[in-house]
Amino acid sequence: MIAGRGPAKPWTVLLALAGLLACAGIVAVCYFRDAGPSSARFSRSVLTDPCEHAGAAEAQIDAVPTSERASAEPEDGTSADLAVDDDLEPTDSPAAQSVAVPEAEASVPPTPGFALRGYVVYQDGTPYRETPGTAEMLSVHVTAPDYLRKCEIREEGRFECAGLDAGSYMISVVDALAGRRILCHGAHVELHPEVASEEVLLVLGREVPVVVRVLDEQSLAPRADCPVAVQSMQAVTEVSGETDAEGLCEFSLVGGRYRIDVSLWQEGRLTEVASKLIRVKPTDSVLTVNLLVPAAETAQGMIRGVLVDAAGDPVEGYVMLEHTPQASSGEVGTSFAIPEPDRQPPEGLLGYARDVSGELGRRFLWPQGDPNEVLTLVLEPHTSVVGQIVGTDRKPMSEVDLDLQIQMLDGTWRGADKALDTPLIDSEGCFVFERIPVGVKVRITAHRGTLSGYSHRMSLTPGEPVDAGQIVMTGRRPGTGIIEGRITDETGASLADRRIRVQIGRHTQWLRTNGGGYFVLSEMPEGQPLNVTIELHPYGPWSRTAIPSDYACDFQLCPQGWGVVGQKAPPLLGGRWFNHAPVTLEQLLGRVVLLAFRNLDRDTDPGLARIRALQNEFEAQGLLVIAIYNHLPGTSRLAEDIVAEHLLSLLQGASIAGLLDADPALVADLMPAERPSGANGGATHWMYQVHTRPVFFLIDKTGKVRHCTGKDAELREWIQRLLKE
Repeated sequence: MIAGRGPAKPWTVLLALAGLLACAGIVAVCYFRDAGPSSARFSRSVLTDPCEHAGAAEAQIDAVPTSERASAEPEDGTSADLAVDDDLEPTDSPAAQSVAVPEAEASVPPTPGFALRGYVVYQDGTPYRETPGTAEMLSVHVTAPDYLRKCEIREEGRFECAGLDAGSYMISVVDALAGRRILCHGAHVELHPEVASEEVLLVLGREVPVVVRVLDEQSLAPRADCPVAVQSMQAVTEVSGETDAEGLCEFSLVGGRYRIDVSLWQEGRLTEVASKLIRVKPTDSVLTVNLLVPAAETAQGMIRGVLVDAAGDPVEGYVMLEHTPQASSGEVGTSFAIPEPDRQPPEGLLGYARDVSGELGRRFLWPQGDPNEVLTLVLEPHTSVVGQIVGTDRKPMSEVDLDLQIQMLDGTWRGADKALDTPLIDSEGCFVFERIPVGVKVRITAHRGTLSGYSHRMSLTPGEPVDAGQIVMTGRRPGTGIIEGRITDETGASLADRRIRVQIGRHTQWLRTNGGGYFVLSEMPEGQPLNVTIELHPYGPWSRTAIPSDYACDFQLCPQGWGVVGQKAPPLLGGRWFNHAPVTLEQLLGRVVLLAFRNLDRDTDPGLARIRALQNEFEAQGLLVIAIYNHLPGTSRLAEDIVAEHLLSLLQGASIAGLLDADPALVADLMPAERPSGANGGATHWMYQVHTRPVFFLIDKTGKVRHCTGKDAELREWIQRLLKE
């Protein structure tokens, strides 16, 4: 509002924006707030590339940035020459036109919460309309951490998203049939408690074909299967894809400034290896961007499959698998190809598939198997789960946190993504999980402080609700204590907005860190020490003792083998050797050594057979495999004998050395000062920074650790390389 004037009329803002569009020539976003009875009304315009424009509106319009982003400069040597004009001149555009204002609609009962409303229009102010026969399906996406709402674009380009909580949201226009389009730069909108609604105008700009070519920096040969991400530097929108056999990845982008990133698998991780800033002009016909990347490390296997409905007919949709790049799993189609993840645990990896409409879906568990196998995923209607939360006195409890958990291949339970499964619960403790994908066995867990409860295991039937019954909350009485802490990585950087598993005793719950990497556990019993275990990929589980409301429970995490790869191998601190005489790494100089950290209770998986095969194949050339099993805390000599006998039976017929790890207290003073503490396991686990098993370390003939991986599929190539050195 301008001093000395009445409230700004919202459509004067839109009319003023139409004039600004002719000057900006690219994309603009405008929104105004509809306040409640006691709040003033005001308007604001957000321009992605504003130009000077005076006297065009009755009310003053302030240009503000849609988001704050760190500036980045192109790195020399990362790409071939590309002519980019940093001084983008205003281009000719159709004369600005008034946006037609539809007549007021019939009043309807208000939806609880706040609302985002607006229009999607073209640059000349014409409302967007779906054109029959065109291969596009546009919708407005309203997103926040753990939240996604898709809004249909109706007549006159209108959309509405009601029932939102106050907070920060990102809003953009997405084409469900073409995932590599940026139709407008989007906007960042803040919903305040004192404001009833926001009105947003999203303007579609002219799209320019942009071709990203990825080449090997040594041979200049095309690099296929490289994840490529394109991010708007002016707002919040990002799209991704993957290079084809010719090293090409094509996008369709509106005019503006962008950052292009290319990633590769290095040391078992997806790592950004090349980037470039570009400017797309609306007058460009086609823009080609060349990026050079390092030589390939190891060929990446692919998981391939098809999507069908219950009748067996092909269905277009998406497939996502945890620990794989989203760039490879975000494209629509009736078939899919996803890079095999680096981590292949015995419990399997959780995946999710759905059709383009979102009405059909399926969760699935992927185990490492035949690389030539083609998966067939049957997409079926979602279902729902209902039940009630009560205390031991059978009185309803409503103020609890609910999770849907999935049973993995090894029988353990994993929390599902709350972005897919958000429950509703009323004052009587009755809850409902809606739109649950079928395909896996599930259970419902409830938490409140140190109280917890869970339902029976349930199989899901497409379209048929499942009753979980009453979930009884048991455990120690909730207190008033709080456990809070910050989670950082090996460099000290915050692990922000990350989903973590937190366990106290036998009670497990899933939380998400905030923007600073902090987590909070409330209603904890005061005055008594609690063992807190957190876990997140790829760091594995970490534990420490905390006293509620006493001091911060901070965790500094590091990845598998951090501070070890490339260095002299730490010693083997075994408590008990079997199937081989005790040996030191100094005695093994001149030989290649494979350390295989494995699980006692999961050592019947196919991975053991593959390790036996490697030892048998390369033993004559100097390979020795040492299988290291975790320390057995508090066990007797008899228990160790029983375990050793069991492991001997597993290794029978193979010259693999076996080692039961020693007590970690032996290395408390040996850990390097710069290496974070907290690794789980025995003494050797600590020295090698092992947090999850199985994991493998390869030591060369000079006694240096050369490679660390969780995938046994890539060991053979590394062993051959080290034996030739």
